Amino acid sequence: MPSTHMLAMQHFDTCHLLTLASIATVAILLIQGCRKLGNPANSLLTTPLAYLCFLSFPATLISWSLATTESTLENTVPLHLCDLASFACGFALLTRHKTMCELAYYWGLAGTVQGLLTPVIAYSFPHPLYLAFFWQHGVVVITALLLPLGLGWRPRKNSVLRIFLITQLYVVVAMSFNFAAGTNYGFLSAKPKTASLLDLLPAWPYYILVMEVICLAIFGLLYLPFRTKSLK
Repeated sequence: MPSTHMLAMQHFDTCHLLTLASIATVAILLIQGCRKLGNPANSLLTTPLAYLCFLSFPATLISWSLATTESTLENTVPLHLCDLASFACGFALLTRHKTMCELAYYWGLAGTVQGLLTPVIAYSFPHPLYLAFFWQHGVVVITALLLPLGLGWRPRKNSVLRIFLITQLYVVVAMSFNFAAGTNYGFLSAKPKTASLLDLLPAWPYYILVMEVICLAIFGLLYLPFRTKSLK
């Protein structure tokens, strides 16, 4: 395996931009494909994507095992929001369950996009951790876009409040786990060690309150296109 200094991750370098462009291209192609196929034929595209969502966390586990011999809870327990979002996306694509679709949409576009833009990883392409990170985050964002734009899904009324309350449940569980196990799920115990958008916010614990406000505001913005078309 190449030395780590040769694989240092740099935000918005050529490799990062090409990766983002590749994810955007896949999203566009899938959206167009589902629009052309229509139901039920679009399952030919959505079912493989669903299983890619389910397999993304195991791929991350394997990548960690290849990168280090040290095993930590944060490497083995799927409690980051993007971990849960990838499972929600898989179920959303297979079942069209209303809450799963809403979780995929709101969590995917309000949270996981930030991970794509400022990835919290130390290695660049072709390191396994780089590939697994963008696999997981990429399929989540692709699913979040595909549901409304390719599959005609619409969120229900009060979906913003519903998903925000579920997010609060996640915050309570993650913070409790962090306190008991010394982990940093959801970056609720400390900001990431690498550069991220959280660096623009106040110090802990105040940035958590700001994140809550920003989260609710983004959820509201994501719902705006559906205000007059949401399902009861």
